[in-house]
Amino acid sequence: MTRRDFMACLPIAAVGLAVADAEERPWWSVPALQEMLSASQINTLGMSYRLRYPDEDNARCLAQLILGAIKRSTDHEAALANAISQEFAGRRTVVLHGWMLSVTEARQCALYSMVGW
Repeated sequence: MTRRDFMACLPIAAVGLAVADAEERPWWSVPALQEMLSASQINTLGMSYRLRYPDEDNARCLAQLILGAIKRSTDHEAALANAISQEFAGRRTVVLHGWMLSVTEARQCALYSMVGW
C-alpha cells in the first residue's frame, strides 16, 4: 500500500469506526457473504472486482459508491440488505469466480480487499 492509498483510507476508517455496530463490524461489511465465504475468498472476489473495474480501484471511491447505494441511512445493515435485494431484482450483478454478486456486494468485497475489517 502506498502512502497515498493509506491517506485515502483514513477518512473511511474514521467513518467505519464512528458507525460500527455492536459486533465492531464497519458499516460497509459483508455479513451475508461472511457467513458463506472465508476472509480469503472475500479478498479474492474484491481483488477480481478491482481488476475488472479499475476506475473504482480506490478506497474512497468505493466507500462513496457504497454510501450512495444506501442513501445515508442510519440503519446501515438494513439499508445495505435492501440495496442488495434491489440490485438483484434489477439484475445489477457481476459474476466473480463463479459467484453472482450484486454490485454493492462486489464493491464491499473490493473495499475489504483494500482495508480489511
